[in-house]
Amino acid sequence: MSTLPDWPNHYFVMERVEIRGNVITFKLSYPGGGRKHDFRLVITSFKESYPLRVSAQLFHNNHNDPGDAIVTDTRNFDLSPLKELYFEMYNTAKGTGSVLIDIIDIYGSQDSAPLIYKFDEENQILPPGPPLPPEYVRENW
Repeated sequence: MSTLPDWPNHYFVMERVEIRGNVITFKLSYPGGGRKHDFRLVITSFKESYPLRVSAQLFHNNHNDPGDAIVTDTRNFDLSPLKELYFEMYNTAKGTGSVLIDIIDIYGSQDSAPLIYKFDEENQILPPGPPLPPEYVRENW
């Protein structure tokens, strides 16, 4: 998608977002507890910059859950399709790449500091191994 859709989005709080390998993980809190909730991650097409940049937004469907408990949940999403598209469009000599990911909240606002998704063709995060550098994690939205 060239832009993020204007879909309905039910309330939730992003408590933590991190990237490990090819997986982006969101720690979330939301009201509910009576029904299953669905989350869908939508990422825009590349914006030409160095490094390349995308916007990502998590959409929440609460299926009219009448529950009023506060649910804390983690949701994982595979970033491999983003990496594959990167290598398809921008053939890099060393087989490595990086993309800045601007996380958009439910109100359409952007966090001022993007996450950095660094990768190579063998599904490794660069630089390898824990602990993750601070730019891979965002807390306290």
